Amino acid sequence: MPKIQSESRVVASKSTVSSSLDNEQVVLDARAGKYFGLNEVAQLVWTRIQEPARVGDLFDAVLAEYEIDRAQCEKDVLELLETLAGKGLIEVHDGGLS
Repeated sequence: MPKIQSESRVVASKSTVSSSLDNEQVVLDARAGKYFGLNEVAQLVWTRIQEPARVGDLFDAVLAEYEIDRAQCEKDVLELLETLAGKGLIEVHDGGLS
């Protein structure tokens, strides 16, 4: 798996299905048959990666919605993306995906 950086592009895996339940986004990994719940910030990121998105644009989207230090935002979003990638819920590309 490529290292996730601000120029990387990420997209939700085709094997996932998601739905909103109350105030929570739930993602189903159809291959593994496992559900994952996403918090409010993760929901924002998940919504934006239904189509390929540049990681730097995800930082900007979170910063536009929440009052958070940019360095902390980048750390948290990268950590989220690494977790999603590790579970096979997203695909990571080295900046060349359009």
